[in-house]
Amino acid sequence: MPISEDNPRRSRRARVSHVLASLVVAFAVLIVSVLSVVEEISVRTLAGRSGNGGQSAIPEHAAEFSARMIRARFASNGSKRTAPTPQARATEAPVVDLVIPMTTPSPEVADPTEQPAGTASPEATPTANAEASGQASTSSPPPATPGPVVVNPPTSGRGIIISAAEIQALPMSGAAWDALKRAADGNPGSPNLADRDSRTDVYVLAKALVYARTGTASYRNDVIGALRAVIGTEVGAIHMGVGRGLASYVFAADLIDLRSADPAFEATFRGWLSGLPDRELVDGSLTFVHEQRANNHGLHAGASRAAVAAYLGDTAELARVATVFRGWTGERASYAGFRYQELWWQSNPAAPVGINPPGATLNGQNVDGVLPDDQRRTGAFAWPPSCGGYTHEAMDGSLLTAEILQRAGYPAYAWSSNALLRAEQWLQSSGCPPSGDNVWNLPLLDARYGSHFWNGAVVGPGKNFAWTDWLYGS
Repeated sequence: MPISEDNPRRSRRARVSHVLASLVVAFAVLIVSVLSVVEEISVRTLAGRSGNGGQSAIPEHAAEFSARMIRARFASNGSKRTAPTPQARATEAPVVDLVIPMTTPSPEVADPTEQPAGTASPEATPTANAEASGQASTSSPPPATPGPVVVNPPTSGRGIIISAAEIQALPMSGAAWDALKRAADGNPGSPNLADRDSRTDVYVLAKALVYARTGTASYRNDVIGALRAVIGTEVGAIHMGVGRGLASYVFAADLIDLRSADPAFEATFRGWLSGLPDRELVDGSLTFVHEQRANNHGLHAGASRAAVAAYLGDTAELARVATVFRGWTGERASYAGFRYQELWWQSNPAAPVGINPPGATLNGQNVDGVLPDDQRRTGAFAWPPSCGGYTHEAMDGSLLTAEILQRAGYPAYAWSSNALLRAEQWLQSSGCPPSGDNVWNLPLLDARYGSHFWNGAVVGPGKNFAWTDWLYGS
């Protein structure tokens, strides 16, 4: 519109308005340009951070929110430009839960980096100059005398703990057979998994073994009656009663071939077994205890868990048991999810294990083969060491677990440089050999390692297994 010459004041206002409008447009263009640069920098920065190995300091939702704000600001200024979508954040590594370890079977599980619970005594804490200070070391002195090469048990034929063919090769005479036969002919008592001191389970096992050797039906009938009676006795039980008692009932069912003897009841028995390892007991399930406690409690639970898995043919569950057990022997790359307590007897408190490694020392003393989480029950590290029954209880559970796994094809006796052999060697050399209901360990150890711990005398029944003098010493 032309400027009127007859109205100078209006003309000046029009020119000022025109200049101001031009300035506003120029400023708006500048703002758009600046915001464009800011957008590019922000998006690239957010995308770069989020792709940095899953270690972004800015959460993915924050990057997305910033991009949305930039786009909204452009829209408010009339710009048609839109911000590019940020790159997807790299997948973060899974977090290992030490309270309830993963249940996916795997032969190798990443070693958790969290420090275990418990405080090591000053005596057991390694220093930068461990040998000079007389404290923890795994390089001096040299390991205890190496034991014989592991002797693999036969794995042909059926049998969780022993096959029918193997039993037929065993004698029906001698002191060990006589003791077994007397037990099989007696009254085993009432099955009760709530009673952690019950011996009914191993007496029922005696009946199953004698049936498998002789074929006398009355023994099989007694076993079936006991298996019927044991179902439900876990109600109100603590884990130790079920952990100690369950395995031998499972072995007995396998030895009499329950599936053929009574198919209908066998289906019931299998159904009961299938849920038992994960069933909540008064103080935790067998699975939980097995994967949390690196001592006799966890090992008894693990042995019964292994027996159930082997009977049911649950290869994934058995693989999980193997993974946990291998970690317990000292191979922490397999499993390290246990909750330890006092670390007094651990040769390396920063990386606790179920059995100390070859050559381990504390204060210059040999602790190669010590079971630290059970030896601690005798007190803090001291020399000479105190003896206690807890370590032998741990050997009960660990040997039975190893035997089940070995027969299933896992080289369990060889793990961690023959860990179970080293454990027994330390107990013997420390003046703490097994006695009473723990002596059953020795014939089995000798059979698997070619050692000579057992003196050949008749062995009494144990808490979770028995009759090893006949089974392995004959």
